[in-house]
Amino acid sequence: RGNSVLTSGQLTGVLKTKPGAGLDMSALGEDDFNLMLFYADLGYIFAEVDHELDYRDPYQVDVVFTVDEGRPARIGRIIIRGNELTKTSAVERELVIRPGDIFSRRSLLKSQLRLLSTGLFKEARVSPGATSPDRSEIDIEVEVKEKPRHVFATGFGYGSGDAFRLTGSWADRNIGGMGRN
Repeated sequence: RGNSVLTSGQLTGVLKTKPGAGLDMSALGEDDFNLMLFYADLGYIFAEVDHELDYRDPYQVDVVFTVDEGRPARIGRIIIRGNELTKTSAVERELVIRPGDIFSRRSLLKSQLRLLSTGLFKEARVSPGATSPDRSEIDIEVEVKEKPRHVFATGFGYGSGDAFRLTGSWADRNIGGMGRN
């Protein structure tokens, strides 16, 4: 009940509870949560889901999920913290979200993975922040912890053809703060 953005068929597709199966009370709470996540991926981060049980007889029960979709939230500000060596524009370049976009939980996760895959950060977290009073916008907080900028390696070896050998390498993984090696 209450769904207008998504069809009942779309919603039942994410449910663990299935018609004709035994009733698992712990699965109902999980179903509520999964429905809210499904809506959050579409920008409806304030959607609320609840369920009620209507017992027909001792062996049958109807499960009714009630949804209050609310309205989709847009991304407000993107706040970036923790970048000391890396320029803010280099961090922004890896984000797949922009102010004004409709909020998507999947886009936050994708942005976080992109930041980690640069090799510049040992930690990256992209998460929802403060919301506007009318709940139409939500800020996004990006927190990063940078890896050391310079990498130095040495090696020592021995071989029958060249006897002793000594190797060394040095690299800068963040030239000019733009994430270039």
